[in-house]
Amino acid sequence: MYWLRSGHPLDFIPWLITALLWFIGGWLLATHAFKLEQRERPMVGLALGLIGYTFFANLLGHWLPANWAFILAGILMLLLGLGFAWKGKRPILDWHDLTSTWMQFLAFILITGAFQLISEGVALFDEPKNLTIISRMAAGDIPPHFYLNSDFYFRYHYGFQLFAATLMRIGGLFPWSSFDLAKAIAFALTLLLTSLLAQRFSSGKWAGPLAAFVVAFASGTRYLLLLIPQIQLARLDSAIHLIGTSQTGAPFSQALLQGWPLDGGPPTPIMMAYLNGIFPSLTMLHAGSNILSSAIAILLLLVFPRIAHRLAWIPLGIVLALWGLAWESSYGLFALGGAVALLVWGIRGTRASTAGGNRFLVFIKSLVLHPGFLALAVSVPLVLLQGGTLTETLRGAVFGGANAGIGVEGAVPAGGFSLRWPPAVFSAHLGALDILSPGQLLVALCELGVVILLTPWITVWAWRQFKTGDWSAGAMIFGAWVGLLAPLFLAYQAERDISRFSAFSMFVWTVFLTLMVVESSGAVKPALQKIGAAALGLMVFGGIVVTGMVMTGISQPQLGLDMNSQDSRILRDTWNRLPEGAVIDRIPWRASVLTGLPTYSSVSGLERLDTWQALINNPTIAALKQNGYRYVFVDEIWWKAMSSEARAGLSQPCVVMVSQQDKPSHKSIRRLLDIENCQP
Repeated sequence: MYWLRSGHPLDFIPWLITALLWFIGGWLLATHAFKLEQRERPMVGLALGLIGYTFFANLLGHWLPANWAFILAGILMLLLGLGFAWKGKRPILDWHDLTSTWMQFLAFILITGAFQLISEGVALFDEPKNLTIISRMAAGDIPPHFYLNSDFYFRYHYGFQLFAATLMRIGGLFPWSSFDLAKAIAFALTLLLTSLLAQRFSSGKWAGPLAAFVVAFASGTRYLLLLIPQIQLARLDSAIHLIGTSQTGAPFSQALLQGWPLDGGPPTPIMMAYLNGIFPSLTMLHAGSNILSSAIAILLLLVFPRIAHRLAWIPLGIVLALWGLAWESSYGLFALGGAVALLVWGIRGTRASTAGGNRFLVFIKSLVLHPGFLALAVSVPLVLLQGGTLTETLRGAVFGGANAGIGVEGAVPAGGFSLRWPPAVFSAHLGALDILSPGQLLVALCELGVVILLTPWITVWAWRQFKTGDWSAGAMIFGAWVGLLAPLFLAYQAERDISRFSAFSMFVWTVFLTLMVVESSGAVKPALQKIGAAALGLMVFGGIVVTGMVMTGISQPQLGLDMNSQDSRILRDTWNRLPEGAVIDRIPWRASVLTGLPTYSSVSGLERLDTWQALINNPTIAALKQNGYRYVFVDEIWWKAMSSEARAGLSQPCVVMVSQQDKPSHKSIRRLLDIENCQP
């Protein structure tokens, strides 16, 4: 009960047909909008198609039922590709693109399968949130409302989860298999795109696989702290306090030697010294959104320098808009870095111009006609209006009140920044690390990773790329510096989220350093390449160790956090099949995943509503109906905890048993009850 809800493989065909449409659309764009090599076109087309398809699915989902939105989005993506191919100078498609790149697609399938197995073995990182909004969006709730209270829109970057929702709705998958497969596809796509990018800089066949390997496993180097004598490391215990899920109760120096206390983790605990609270390896990004963000970043580096069509800014604007819907922090840094790069570009162009006339007009013309400017100009209004974090932030700023966005992320008001002093590097595991304290600065450098020591040389290399005409390299490097420096002096009310800025910086610098190491043009000194290779070796070691620990879960697959085979059967019987009505469950989000119905248990995600808690304590028919609940999902724990009066009320003849999946041998029950016909 992991893959298909019906168990019929044919149910996956509609998604495959739709995927074929958006793949061809993306392939057409890669062929006609950009000057790509034959080996690059199919995989870049796959990326453009997936991203464009998800973008259109979101827009159409605002007004159309999910089935129509998800199918028509594939058709729109195909039409967009045909629009660029119309009257093009090249043949519409060159089928030799596929025959010459079959090894890439084989690698794509193998990598997807491998990461799928890893994801299936763990239930890591916000599964309640992710599975719920996947289920709700697949049922047609686009943009999604708050997963714990459907009275409010959810301020969340749901772009990746929407792609997973298409797998659930028109692919017939369960929410957990949709989530895991979507992550695996995005992971494989990121590695293949990275391989193609590296091959542009090197004549060696080893460059692509090596770059993909680095991007898959690169992480911070916290484990280097183990080289410090324990007695000296213990001196930092009073200054460094683990936060969030990293709290073990042990002091910092001892916690490094312990396992990570984590729900949904693998059977073998992951040693804290090899984890990272700023730059975890791609293999550990099991929330999915940041994997898709990585794929988009690499895609932009591939296509921006190879623009061939005067309207290429349209698909590029769509890519940027989807980035804002999937991971707004990286989009924001790229947009800010891109604005700086455009200004520098315009100033350099004005100085180099020999034409007479008003230099300011020359500057403005060179700026507004630049494809980077046009792509950003398209993306900004879309990002502000299409749904997600930035849309709900804008809604709150304009209308105020509850529409400001709800949830753990949404509980933070727009503009929840404040000045940080003394300046500090913030880790989602170790908190704020004061860079004015030598001991904490050392910990911060290890947490960031040794690549941070090579950033001056990386910046010089990226500047050279920018001067040759690669605007995206300039946008990335300027954005990376903003991402590093801003958290030093700015704190955010949702503390952990500020580390995403630093993560973007480390990802960009790691990718650029990898390109420097594999570059065969002679532009990078061999000594620097050797130093860079050593630094990358240190960066990937921790990721390899962590991935090995996570792989121990492959032999023990998990459907989802707190989910079992009984729950999957409830979902099979009830998802998107019931009349309208809210559902209540002891676990606030679980029944919403299983049924696709809304629930009301919280306002911010940080607390439980008194009314909901009172109903859990005493679920009488009268109180349930008075608070708008029609469906009641009970398990053995809640059933045993109920009063005899409550059990008697829920056992009346008027209560309809929608689905019952009891397992007497395990004394386990799962029942979905409909109380619509009962009188208070």
